[in-house]
Amino acid sequence: MAKTDAGRFIREMWFNLDYTCEDQTTQRSGWGFGLGNTVPITDGAFSFDEVDQGLALHVAGDLGRLQGPGTVTLSFPAFTPDEQVQLCTTGDLTWEVEFRRVIPHGKVDAPASHVVRTA
Repeated sequence: MAKTDAGRFIREMWFNLDYTCEDQTTQRSGWGFGLGNTVPITDGAFSFDEVDQGLALHVAGDLGRLQGPGTVTLSFPAFTPDEQVQLCTTGDLTWEVEFRRVIPHGKVDAPASHVVRTA
């Protein structure tokens, strides 16, 4: 998260997600999205939808002072071993975030961090 004079924003999102493809293969991949200050948090809630030729990502959440729940869905095309295109998706997942202030030794103005768990 980031805060500007305009309010709070989601600055970046990182996920380690399990997904299943149409051929029933499953894998886990890490995904990261740098968003700048383009996803505002309004009344504690945010949503982000990105759909292009390479993926469809839908994330939404409610962020309280110290924690919050949300949902994420990621879908994308991938090739089978015989080079046929198939859909791979996480399905609808839920997540929780917990606010933690981390102060490194000798540094008082450290940024806060968040711990996210998917269910």
